[in-house]
Amino acid sequence: MKRSILLITALCALLVIAAPLAAQGDGPVGSTVKIVTSDQVVLVGTLYQSGEQAQPGALLLHMMGRSRSDFQALARELGARGIACLAIDLRGHGESTQRIGEHPAELDYRRFTNDDFAGMLLDVRAARSFMTEHPMIQGNAVMIVGASIGANAALVYTAQHGGVRGLALLSPGLDYRGLTTQGAVTELRDCRLLLAAAQDDEYSARTVQRLKESAQVDAELLLYPAGGHGTRLLQNRPELFARLVEFITRTLQ
Repeated sequence: MKRSILLITALCALLVIAAPLAAQGDGPVGSTVKIVTSDQVVLVGTLYQSGEQAQPGALLLHMMGRSRSDFQALARELGARGIACLAIDLRGHGESTQRIGEHPAELDYRRFTNDDFAGMLLDVRAARSFMTEHPMIQGNAVMIVGASIGANAALVYTAQHGGVRGLALLSPGLDYRGLTTQGAVTELRDCRLLLAAAQDDEYSARTVQRLKESAQVDAELLLYPAGGHGTRLLQNRPELFARLVEFITRTLQ
């Protein structure tokens, strides 16, 4: 049964774009962006976008204990193919450690409760709104890539709000810190789904098979004998990196 989570209804109100980052190899130069969520958490991200026309977009959500830099290679590869990418540090991770407003606070995921982790849905919502409002991103042509708890947040958000063309989920779990997926996957509509895990990550391997069985949408399952957890799969399984790029490109173009 789907876990209900109360979301604050106010939309994010503020974004700041800083200087471009240094280019590395092919693909667009990334620009640092700051996005304020409806509960006043300042998210820091990198936007990879080039060209003079609006592009389809991919939102990239890292796994627990990591940061947006895990997706740099993927973002640059997709950017070279005409897909804008926004990689964010989820709350309590990387540079997204500040809550502003009337109740300022330092955020650290290592001290989070399940309610704090549920706030990651507000991060996804704010980032998705940023992409919808950005003049150089096609707001109706966006998909989400998530790893580990980022995968769970992507799936739960999409089940609740829709408006996402596709999901690519690396090492999701049935329950990561209160973000549950079994009920959420049954509520997906008009959304292509890619599920990937390795058998040496037993919990995620069982999860992707359960989600594949429960999904009511087109779902592709990639299950490798080894490769580790989350974004480590992209490093350890080069063939997954290629399949992921192909899936995203095919979904958005």
